[in-house]
Amino acid sequence: MNRKKITSIVCIIAALAIACVGAYAYYNGHTAPKVNAFNLVGGERDVRKGEIIEPNWDADNAVDMVPTQTIPKDPQFQSGVDYDAYAFMKVEMPQAQASLELEEDYSYQDAFTYEINDGWVLLGEKPSNASGSDHVYLYMYGTDASTPTILPARGLTTALFDEITVPDFVRCVATSNTLDVEGFTEQSAGVPLATAIADAMTWARIQ
Repeated sequence: MNRKKITSIVCIIAALAIACVGAYAYYNGHTAPKVNAFNLVGGERDVRKGEIIEPNWDADNAVDMVPTQTIPKDPQFQSGVDYDAYAFMKVEMPQAQASLELEEDYSYQDAFTYEINDGWVLLGEKPSNASGSDHVYLYMYGTDASTPTILPARGLTTALFDEITVPDFVRCVATSNTLDVEGFTEQSAGVPLATAIADAMTWARIQ
């Protein structure tokens, strides 16, 4: 009896072993790996990228300017980054101590006026609040405040304006200063417009 039991147990174990081996003998298969190549665009935050280009600017024209005089000045923003972006330009307008009327006292006023071209929109400004400070204007590349024009990687905007004019001052104190224009980009992919505008306002120190 013991031999029969042992033989039976051995047969059962053998059968289980055969069953287990057979389970791995069935047909099977697997896919080839799906390889998705990618590359990340190089970049960093808060660095100087791009430049302001003014094809028709001639510094000689800006010497000893007089009221109502107009000279060419056409700032365009050349992107210096390798990604599509929202684009902004900041104008820091110097102030002139002047008067538009003989009977008025002198006050600090924008030294120049200009007409913004289509394709740009004023987002905000920070008036001059002290002698020697500038009136700051911030513009976005776009048709209105909710419709930006995306600037392609290494792309060039249209001119913000084409010329500047000295106001028709009746009296003016001689002034030497600089009219500064700067550009700012923020990636457009994955960034809401509201976020980009807030960042540009912070950069321009308007808010």
